[in-house]
Amino acid sequence: MIAGGQAQPIRYRAGFEVTLPAGTQVLEDKKESLQAALSAPGRPALPALAAEVHPRLSVRVEPEVTAERLEGWVGVALIEQADRLLGARLVDEEPASLAGHPGRRTMTRHLADGLLSVTLEQWWVAAGGHGTVLSVSLPSVDVAEHASLIEGIAASLVPAAG
Repeated sequence: MIAGGQAQPIRYRAGFEVTLPAGTQVLEDKKESLQAALSAPGRPALPALAAEVHPRLSVRVEPEVTAERLEGWVGVALIEQADRLLGARLVDEEPASLAGHPGRRTMTRHLADGLLSVTLEQWWVAAGGHGTVLSVSLPSVDVAEHASLIEGIAASLVPAAG
């Protein structure tokens, strides 16, 4: 768990750097990805048991993604999400720049356990021949409450660069 106080940027094994809020529980730090349970200010990190109910964050690095291949990488991933996530619907997509690199921001809604509307917000970026995607999944009713926290995390992302 990231201890209290002010959050500091951390470079993870996969080669990216991101600042996570104090109290965030890092669940996995692998060679190609990070999984964490987010905590909002004043709230403890939530257990990993209900991945589709509580705010969860992941960062994944993919090799051989260039700025020219970014749109294709995002497009294929969104098609795969539509096939994998119950009732998946892309509700927003726009260009984004992360740490000065070209990227996209997408927002998809889907159902968990057939009842709960879940929002998956993602930032995709190509840098140094790698693609890095930051994903945050949380109940759709909580999106507004967590918006500034999520935007701050995305703004802190320094993608893997080779």
